[in-house]
Amino acid sequence: MFLFKTEGDSAAVLANDELMVAHREDWLVRETIGMLRRTLARLDVSSRSMFAMIEPRSCFVGTLFELALAADRSYMLAAAEDEATLPKIALSELNFDCCRW
Repeated sequence: MFLFKTEGDSAAVLANDELMVAHREDWLVRETIGMLRRTLARLDVSSRSMFAMIEPRSCFVGTLFELALAADRSYMLAAAEDEATLPKIALSELNFDCCRW
């Protein structure tokens, strides 16, 4: 069984995705995106159960949101004490164009 959790700054993840989109012609960025694509493809055909826990201070945004999509089930807490600790879910341009490169 795989249990996916994330924690961190969602704005930094989205900024990283924007940087990879802006420099998608660079060889290192192409290799990085290719590695992400291959890793997610291997998760997709895994025979293990996968769960994503979207908790306060988690940052399933951009490329990390693909982990929640690859999971068999995703669980998100409904409420939090304040806006800063609410679970974050967001998409970036990399979510839509990743596989076409």
